[in-house]
Amino acid sequence: MAPELKTRYGYFVVLGVMAATAIVLFTVLKRKYWL
Repeated sequence: MAPELKTRYGYFVVLGVMAATAIVLFTVLKRKYWL
C-alpha cells in the first residue's frame, strides 16, 4: 500500500502539492521566458 494512503485525505494532499509545484514552476519559467 502506498504511504500517502494511510490518512483519509493523504492522496489528495499529495496530489495537490504536486499540482501546486507544477503550476508554480510553470509560472516562474513562463515569466523568465524559458518556455
